[in-house]
Amino acid sequence: MNFGDVTTMKKSISQPAFATIAVLIGCCLSSGFPAFAVASGLAPGAWPAVHHDVQNTSRTDDLNGPLGPNPRIVWQYRNAFGRTGVTVGEDLSGVVGVYAGDGRQPITRLDPDSGAVVWNSSPGYFEGQADKSTPSLGANGRVYMGERGNNMIVADMDNGDVVLKKKIKHDGDIRTSPLILPDGKVLYCSGALGNGWCVSLKVDAENTPEDPYHWFSPLKGSILNVAPALSPDNTVAYFSLDRQKVVAVDSDTKEEKWRVTPSRRGRGGSVADHSPVVGPDGTVYFGSRDGVFALDPATGATMWKWSTQGRESVASNPALGADGRLYVGVSGRPSFVVAITPPTSCVPADWPCQAGESWRYDMVDRGTFTNNGGAIDQAGRFYVSYRKKLMAFEADGVDHDANPATTDQGQRIWEMEFPRTFKNPITIGGEGILYVVNGKTIFKVTD
Repeated sequence: MNFGDVTTMKKSISQPAFATIAVLIGCCLSSGFPAFAVASGLAPGAWPAVHHDVQNTSRTDDLNGPLGPNPRIVWQYRNAFGRTGVTVGEDLSGVVGVYAGDGRQPITRLDPDSGAVVWNSSPGYFEGQADKSTPSLGANGRVYMGERGNNMIVADMDNGDVVLKKKIKHDGDIRTSPLILPDGKVLYCSGALGNGWCVSLKVDAENTPEDPYHWFSPLKGSILNVAPALSPDNTVAYFSLDRQKVVAVDSDTKEEKWRVTPSRRGRGGSVADHSPVVGPDGTVYFGSRDGVFALDPATGATMWKWSTQGRESVASNPALGADGRLYVGVSGRPSFVVAITPPTSCVPADWPCQAGESWRYDMVDRGTFTNNGGAIDQAGRFYVSYRKKLMAFEADGVDHDANPATTDQGQRIWEMEFPRTFKNPITIGGEGILYVVNGKTIFKVTD
C-alpha cells in the first residue's frame, strides 16, 4: 500500500548496540533459549499515554498525586507550543523522561528533576506543528506522535532521532494521540475535513518505510483531539466521530463491528475531547453534549446514561475510578465537577437506565470544562483543571471545608491558581507529582 510520502531518518541504535543484540541472539540460539525479541506495548512508567493506558481510564493504581493542602511548582518549561498533554515513561535504559508536543520541534523530552531539555526531535524540520496529538511511549523505545503537517512521527526515546516520518497527502491534520497495541502495532487517525481515516502501523514500520501499514480505513467522520481506546482483550478498537458517534473496529482486520450515535446534539467545537473510555468488563463510556453514556461492547446499545440538563455539556473525557464511578467536569451555569454512579441494577429490558451522582461541586466562576480531562490517583483522589485553577477532590466526598455554609462543596481538598486558562489533560507523573500544561508552559507540581 502507498498512501503518501515516507521519509526515514537514521536509526538511533548504534553499531555497538547491534553487536550486543547479535551476541544475545547467538547465545540464546546456541543455548536453546528463545531468540531476542523487541518489547511491545506501552513503555513502563507513570503515564505513558495521554489518558494513562490503552483503555483511556485516566487512572493510576500505583501512584498518588500531591496531597496538599499547599502544593507548589517545582519547575516550569516555558517554550512548549501546541495543545498537547504530557506523557511520562522509561526509555530502553530505564531512564525516565517527560515528553510533550512542542510546536515545530515537534516533540520535546524534558528531564523530570530539573525540567531541562534533553532533546528536541528535528527542531524546525517539519511543515506543521504539534497540536492536540500527545506523544505515546512504546516499550520498544519509540515515541509516536502526529502533527499538523499531516505527518506521523516515530522517534527514538533516548535521543530524539526521527526513525520514520509518514506524510498523508490530503488536508487533514493528525490530531489524535496514537494507540499502541500490546502486539506493537500503532493506530492513529486524522480528521480529513470531516472524512476521517485511521491506519494501523506495522510493528516493523520503520524497516518497511514504503509500505508501513498493516491496514488503512476511512471512518467517514470528523476525528479531532481524541484518543482511540482498546477493549480488555485487545481485539476491538473504539473511536469517537463528530463528537456524537462511537465506532467499534476489529483492531487486527479493521472490520467495523458497530456504529452508534448516542448523542443527538451538535459537535461542540474542535478542541473538546470526546475520547472513549473502556472499563474492565468491556463497557464503553462516552462523554458528549448530551451527557455520559455507557455502551454495550457487543452491540453499542446504550445500557445507561447520565444526562446533562439544558445548556450543560461534557467536553472532556471522563476518568474511570477503580470502583466504577466516573469523574468529569461539566460545562453549564454553573459549571461543576460530578462523580457519576452507575445504576446498581440495569437489565437489558430496562435499557437505557439512568445513572446517579455521588456528589457534585459547583464552580463559582463562570467558565467551561473543555479538554480538561482529569486524573485519578491510587487513593481515588480526582485532579482536574478549570479556567485558571488546578484542583484536587476527595473521591468519596469527605468534607474538607470547615465552612458550614458550604458542606455540599466539602470534597475539594486544595486548589492552585495559574496565569492562564487550562485547555489540556492532567498527568500524574510520579509519587506526589502532577504535570500540567497551562498556556504554553509545562509545570511540575508537588507537595
